[in-house]
Amino acid sequence: MESIDVRQLGPEGTEFHWNEPATMLGLDSESEFQFPVVIDVKAQRIGTRVVVTGTVGCRVSLRCSMCLEPCEEDIQAEVAIELLEGPQPRKREDVVQDEDADVSYYTVPFIDLSDDLRQILLVAAPAYPVCRQDCQGLCPACGANRNTVPCGCQPASPARGHMAKAKPFEALGSLLQKELKGHG
Repeated sequence: MESIDVRQLGPEGTEFHWNEPATMLGLDSESEFQFPVVIDVKAQRIGTRVVVTGTVGCRVSLRCSMCLEPCEEDIQAEVAIELLEGPQPRKREDVVQDEDADVSYYTVPFIDLSDDLRQILLVAAPAYPVCRQDCQGLCPACGANRNTVPCGCQPASPARGHMAKAKPFEALGSLLQKELKGHG
């Protein structure tokens, strides 16, 4: 992974633009990250702190959460990282102040952003991806992909037994009624 040389930074900031394979960010165990990661950031040194802002993005390979078909999506996330010079506190006597709780650490002269960028991308990846806006998903009765074949199943209605919409508290209500009758 390309590193940022702290010695070249000042308070005015320096811009960095590069592409990295997802494996360089430690995303090789995440099957959805198969494409290069685009990193566009600006780094500013303010005393012993470095502030990195910008964007990180890539294309991800996913499965639609509605129809289970493979799909790809571009994700982009804002980068806002504050780094302190020195090793990360590990001992009890090294107390991290509240204002430093979300701070990363670096050792002079280079900053490696791979851990921070990996976390940002993992959070930015959609939890429930959809292949397209009008995805009809799988039929809950027969399992057919309704985007590719008409399954012929009827929509759920109370008269259709197993396809009726569940009323999760109906059984609980009847138990409560029995309990009240037994004590009354």
